[in-house]
Amino acid sequence: MKNTDENMQTGENLSWVSFEGRIGRKAFGRRWLPIALATFYISYLLSTRQGDPGTGYLYLVVIPLSICGFTFKIRRLRDIGSSKWRMAGIVLLSLLPILDVVLAGYLLFKKGKYEVPD
Repeated sequence: MKNTDENMQTGENLSWVSFEGRIGRKAFGRRWLPIALATFYISYLLSTRQGDPGTGYLYLVVIPLSICGFTFKIRRLRDIGSSKWRMAGIVLLSLLPILDVVLAGYLLFKKGKYEVPD
């Protein structure tokens, strides 16, 4: 992981819940993928165990994970150079699971306008 001085120079914000700044492809992949896998797994548990006591508590885990995922997507879209209206539309479309996977693939492979070479 980069040190704090390098993050300040590149403009990357590696906070988990901040909408400010931008995030590169590698940092996005390292942070968004575990969140997505955990969210998909918990959603699977919720759909298969309907009516079991205690499954309602899983929503308390899914909601913060989803918010973290949204913050990463917005910062990655900012790194690509998207406008605020385009970001809002794309994030709303990402509420649909199939489009969310397509968006994540796009964000993982699209080069950013502000990326610093390794």
